[in-house]
Amino acid sequence: MANHYPGDWLGIIACSATAMLVALLLYFVFPPTSSTSSDSSTSSAPSLAASGPLTEPTVQLGFDQLKPGDCLQVPDVHAIPDLFTPVPCTQPHTMEVFFRGDVWPQSLAYPGDKAVIDQADARCVTAFTAYNGIPPDQSVFSYSENIPSSDSWSSGDRSVACFAYELGGARREHSIKGSRQ
Repeated sequence: MANHYPGDWLGIIACSATAMLVALLLYFVFPPTSSTSSDSSTSSAPSLAASGPLTEPTVQLGFDQLKPGDCLQVPDVHAIPDLFTPVPCTQPHTMEVFFRGDVWPQSLAYPGDKAVIDQADARCVTAFTAYNGIPPDQSVFSYSENIPSSDSWSSGDRSVACFAYELGGARREHSIKGSRQ
């Protein structure tokens, strides 16, 4: 159940920076044209204008920035990423945060994998019931959590993030808060 991979941050940042540089390079090498000619044979360079103007990069949130009520675009609900794309809950989304917070005191030594999993799961069940209005075992939603590993614990990580989703990763266009579904 632990999906916390602190080393993956650098790879994600590097990939994002590379993608941004490639997009900017393409934009300047092949600038959009405003030709009114319908003859496509006059230009051999591809135009980015067909795909729309370049926009601001999508906002990404890390685990420490999540809060209950955040609705997220996640490609695979069974592989929680290190960065999340938040969207308004009225737009299609695959997951919703219903709890995120520190669960253990900083002074506590790592209690072991089973204890961390059990305590995180108990916290998510309690938070899900309070957030949705019914316990998860009576709900159409499932949940997953992100928990500290023994490695991240030694770096001070004591937080748990709990995410609700529909089985199969169906998209929703409203919050599950108080839905009693």
